[in-house]
Amino acid sequence: MRGALALLLVFVLAACARVPGPVVEPPAQAVVAAPPGLWSVDASASQLRILVLRGGRLAALGHNHVLGLPPLRGGVQMPAALLELSFRLDELEFDRPAWRAALGPDFASVPDADSIAATRRNMLIALEAERFPLVRLQARGLDGETLRLDLTLHGQTRSISVPLQLDLRAHSLRARTRFAIKQSDFGIQPFSVLGGLLAVQDELRIEADLWLRP
Repeated sequence: MRGALALLLVFVLAACARVPGPVVEPPAQAVVAAPPGLWSVDASASQLRILVLRGGRLAALGHNHVLGLPPLRGGVQMPAALLELSFRLDELEFDRPAWRAALGPDFASVPDADSIAATRRNMLIALEAERFPLVRLQARGLDGETLRLDLTLHGQTRSISVPLQLDLRAHSLRARTRFAIKQSDFGIQPFSVLGGLLAVQDELRIEADLWLRP
C-alpha cells in the first residue's frame, strides 16, 4: 500500500501551489491502510513551489524567485495504478506576494510587476518553452522512503530519486518532498546577462506539501 500512496504523489505533485496557513490536524493515528475510493487534493491546504535562486558576481542586484502552479484539484482512485503526469511550463505563475512572504528573508525583496513579467519571459525563453512546452513525471516505485521518478524536461528524460514523507491519518493523507534538479542535466543553459555577472543558478529547488482527503 505504501507504493500506491507514493504513486499518488506523482499525480498531484503539480496539482496545487497555494501557500496555506497553518493546518490543524489531530495527532497521527495508527491506520493500517488507506480505504479504497477517491482521495482528493485539498487545494486550500496544499502547496508546490519551485525556488529559483540568483547567482553571479552581481547577484545582490537581483531577486530570488518562487514559481508555482494554480491551485488545481486532483485525486486518485485507491488502490492506484502506475500514473503519469504532465503540465505546461507556460502555466507557471511567478512571485505571488504570499509565496515570497512564507519563504523568509532570502525572499524579502518584492519585485515589481514589470520585473516579474520580465523574469517569466526570460525563464521561459531559457527553458525553450515554445519548443518543449511539457514537463512529465512518472513514478517508478518506492524504495524505502525514496520515490523513484522519471522526469522529462526540455525534451530529455532523467531518472531521479526523491525523499518522501507520508503521514496517513484517520481522515487525511499528507505527502511531503523536497529535492533539487540541475537545469544543465536537461540540456538547459540557465539564464544570465552581462556575461554571467547576473544569472540564475543552475539548481532548481522543488518543495511540495500536499494534503489529501478521502
